[in-house]
Amino acid sequence: MGDETNLWQFIESEIHRFMNLYGYDEIRTPKFENSSLFNRSIGNDTDIVSKEMYSWEDQGGNNLTLKPEVTASVVRAYIQHNLGKKNPLNKLYYIDSLFRRERPQKGRYRQFEQFGVEAIGSENPEQDAEIISLAHNFYKNVGIENLKLKINSIGSKESREEYKNSLKSFLKPNLDNL
Repeated sequence: MGDETNLWQFIESEIHRFMNLYGYDEIRTPKFENSSLFNRSIGNDTDIVSKEMYSWEDQGGNNLTLKPEVTASVVRAYIQHNLGKKNPLNKLYYIDSLFRRERPQKGRYRQFEQFGVEAIGSENPEQDAEIISLAHNFYKNVGIENLKLKINSIGSKESREEYKNSLKSFLKPNLDNL
């Protein structure tokens, strides 16, 4: 309502302004997609796919799902519209309504709004740094103070393999207790 709508409009206008400053283009994808898109991208065994998606079959026999996340839809649009051929680096952002069939609880709703960015076409870590800087500056600009960034990494391909082997070695003798 009134004050809440004004806050949403302020946040959205700041998102658009910041994204223009950083050279990002807005992308809009459909509210629902073919269910197989999320089954493939998120994984059939995840809670999102197995328990939380709003899915149905339409009159034509197509299995459709209200979007539970946006990245898969952005990648689908990127491929479908040959965006990589038009520009080697695509810096995209979205503001979207998403839907998950979660048990309602304080602060968690079945429909929620999400803002996100996708930079497709760069393997340069400076692109990640730009996104982190963008997020930090945006939050500060809209008045979020005492912001603490916690940055994590899944490591290099080699270190992930080493970790996986160490974990297997640790778990193997305890397999019966798991």
